[in-house]
Amino acid sequence: MDGGVEYLKMINLQIQSLIEQKKRELELDSKSLKWLFDLGCGFTEFLTQMFCYLEFSDVQNCRLVSTQWKQFIDDFVFEKHPDITNYYRWVDGSVDNARLFCGGEVRLVCSDVDFIYCAMKDGVIMVFDSQTFIFVKLLQETECFFWQIHAGRSVLVAITEVCVVIWSKESWKV
Repeated sequence: MDGGVEYLKMINLQIQSLIEQKKRELELDSKSLKWLFDLGCGFTEFLTQMFCYLEFSDVQNCRLVSTQWKQFIDDFVFEKHPDITNYYRWVDGSVDNARLFCGGEVRLVCSDVDFIYCAMKDGVIMVFDSQTFIFVKLLQETECFFWQIHAGRSVLVAITEVCVVIWSKESWKV
């Protein structure tokens, strides 16, 4: 019976040692995560940009990871996220650029977070960056008249007299 007590004491010490080791590992992980958000020296801007590349719904989900992530996103990301800045731009009426010149008669306009699409009367669609208004691409379909254009998440759709044309935003190919 004496050997059984000693054996239980030894197991108890091993379990306590393992618990202490796991506590130290968790504390270290917690500190490394905190260290990541407190780096500064340009790293805050880097993390902010990374979060801004995510869809806003994904950023909202990231806020649920930990109180530290939530605080960081609330302090640095929320107001800089493109969806929020575009929302304020439309609601407040404040824009960095007031006019977009297309060099011809515009028939239809639509936009998304990244681009402004101008369907011209001559049958081409001009694509501009929504932040800078810089010309990006000219989309042309054989002589057609666009009735409507719509911007989706990954495609631009144009409805013509005879067909529906769909461009991939990634490659700008039909």
